[in-house]
Amino acid sequence: MNNGIIRKGFFIGITLLLIMAGITPCMGLRTSKIDNTKSSEIKNIADVIQTNEGKIHNVFYLDDSLDQFQTIWNKGIAVGSPDLLAQSFKPSENMLTRVELLVCKIGTPTGNLSISIRSSLNGTDITSISVLPQVTPASKDWVEFDFQDISVDIGQTYYIVFTPQCPDMVYLWWGYDNHNFDSYPNGEAWLYTNGEWSTENFVIKDWCFKTYVRHSSNPPYEPNTPSGPTVGMTWTSYSYSTNTTDPDGDDVRYGWDWDGDGIVDEWTGFYSSGTIVNMSHLWNTSGIYNVKVKAEDVYGAQSDFSSAKKVAIVAIDNDPPDKPNAPTGPTFCKVGTSCSYSSSATDPNGDDIYYLFDWDDGTNSGWSGPYSSEQTVSISHIWNVKGTYQIKVKAKDEFGEESVWSDPLPISMPMNHKSSYFPLLRLLEKFTMHFVFFGRSLYSL
Repeated sequence: MNNGIIRKGFFIGITLLLIMAGITPCMGLRTSKIDNTKSSEIKNIADVIQTNEGKIHNVFYLDDSLDQFQTIWNKGIAVGSPDLLAQSFKPSENMLTRVELLVCKIGTPTGNLSISIRSSLNGTDITSISVLPQVTPASKDWVEFDFQDISVDIGQTYYIVFTPQCPDMVYLWWGYDNHNFDSYPNGEAWLYTNGEWSTENFVIKDWCFKTYVRHSSNPPYEPNTPSGPTVGMTWTSYSYSTNTTDPDGDDVRYGWDWDGDGIVDEWTGFYSSGTIVNMSHLWNTSGIYNVKVKAEDVYGAQSDFSSAKKVAIVAIDNDPPDKPNAPTGPTFCKVGTSCSYSSSATDPNGDDIYYLFDWDDGTNSGWSGPYSSEQTVSISHIWNVKGTYQIKVKAKDEFGEESVWSDPLPISMPMNHKSSYFPLLRLLEKFTMHFVFFGRSLYSL
């Protein structure tokens, strides 16, 4: 765009200012970010917007907030295709939802006004939206451009690109032309003309714009299974630890489920991603508890619960099971043959019971259970060596309290039928041979 066109733009801008006499410049805050969550009271500036897919919809928001902005104005510049305008900015959150621009039109445009977002001036549009001519007001006002939400890198430079889709200079963007005062230090106004982008000797320092953002957060990873004691007493505090990392590097807090019902009972404060966190808890009732933990980042994104850690809490007055009854079963058993033995015990607290049989051959049954108090348990065993054995059994409750050993049951592993009669047959054979020899001797006499 040559100097004559720029002068024409100045003339149009000055003419509009004269027309709007009595309107003073709106001086905005000099900060580049405020925390101003939108509510249902936000004005619906653009009643009808046509997206790049051609869909017509109303503009209404509840969940994003104002981020970057520059609201000081004293000039408006008009451009027509193929010339473009742009404003650079740096978002402070990772999801850009929409922008507002201070614009107006002169007369009746023959084409739409397109607004897009780019990561570089000569790059392709990341997202864009095109509004119908009737959407742009005839006098200076803020117009909202609701494009599809896009992910952006926090602190990186992006560009709002202003593209008239008609050759006439009928779309104006308002801005601030004082180069002695930087109204928006995180960006600047750009002009595209004669095939090049430039800021040199351009009258506008920054365009009037507002960007809106929200945070898109990935949830923390599932925390590690809590580490800590597996057995404890009621009314005693025990410490458990866990940690996790957040893919976005956000701070996280931990929600502890102390009874395994899938509901967080207690939250910690926020910690840096990856920090090991300790939490103490006491139980006032005995039982088996599945302790789990989940993580939540500062934006409310939550992980799944961790794997559970089983914790047995014993009442302070818990008693072990009584001495089990002596095992019952066959007292003679053949080598290599399975024999079954039974026993039972009573738990004074009514707790469930596990049983361990000692077979007296260097092996045992391992803990079997749980069984109800006084319920009889039967377990089988095979001996591989003949001999005499003393079988005994002990019990423990569900909290690990063990009884004393039962009285033993003596059993024998006799020889099998064939081997037990073999020596007798040999003795009888020997006796018979002696009898025959004695008989022959008498005959010879």
